[in-house]
Amino acid sequence: MKLGETGIGIGRAVPPPLPDWPADRDLGSFQLCIYTDDARVAAERLRSLGLTQVTAPRDMPWGERLTFFEDPDGNLIHVTSVLDQGGDEAVES
Repeated sequence: MKLGETGIGIGRAVPPPLPDWPADRDLGSFQLCIYTDDARVAAERLRSLGLTQVTAPRDMPWGERLTFFEDPDGNLIHVTSVLDQGGDEAVES
């Protein structure tokens, strides 16, 4: 769902395509994806509020920066932002 520049999505609980994703991690019941202007800033704010971060923000080859958190029930919260097309699109580890 998208409203202006804001987007939100709900998906089934599947492991994300990340090379360092723990294979045995519980995925919860669903995955909530929230688009933000800056995933790094959003991650700092969520950490400061005490949320558990699962992965650090990283740039993906398809042009998004993403990070994962979990809610109190263990469901994944996928925080992402669209990268500037002129920016670095290399995957960060």
